[in-house]
Amino acid sequence: MKQFFQTASLTLLTIGFIFSSCRKPHCETCPPKPPTSNTNTSPIAVAGPDQTITLPTDSILLDGSASNDPDGRITAWQWEKISGPSSFNIVNANSVQAPATNLAEGIYQFELTVTDSPGLFDKDTTTVTVNKIYASEKIFSDQRWGFNYIWLIFIPDLYTHLPAGTSFKVFIKRDNTNIWEEIVSPWTVNHDYGFDIDNGDLWIYSFSGNDENDTPDIKIIY
Repeated sequence: MKQFFQTASLTLLTIGFIFSSCRKPHCETCPPKPPTSNTNTSPIAVAGPDQTITLPTDSILLDGSASNDPDGRITAWQWEKISGPSSFNIVNANSVQAPATNLAEGIYQFELTVTDSPGLFDKDTTTVTVNKIYASEKIFSDQRWGFNYIWLIFIPDLYTHLPAGTSFKVFIKRDNTNIWEEIVSPWTVNHDYGFDIDNGDLWIYSFSGNDENDTPDIKIIY
């Protein structure tokens, strides 16, 4: 009888081992556990494409809107000039878009730094080339508007101020801005200003529809 119980016990142990072995998953067929990581990824700064302008146009828009953060959001923007002429001004340097004004002839490099909420940051640089085609300029300061069916500025005998027949461009700077804006032919649509030459006199027109009461500066480059 003792031998019978020993044999039965051995049989039950064997069956239990086989049963538990069948229930145990094999490592080869187990799905991999997903990685657990709290590592933050740095943002990616994109300072925008290089730009080229020609004086007297002396401003551009720095645009970092293509910057991104793969796993969060950008919380801080900072623009600064890292090389180039001393004449410059960055308006709203801690914004995604920042005008750079008062630029001089030469090559500038502007650097954008973006920072995400955990404090990681990245930098990128864009180059601005400022060219100067015309060698001379004449500025008529504090001009006054007159009205004759349209608001206008009259500068007589233009060619007493520059060589007759020379090619030139005309620009205006209003009292409420520090930017020179080019004036084109009065017959060109979709512009606020125009100019004409009549018997050597320069006539500048305003098409804005406003009552013009400031004293703008007029620049001639040639």
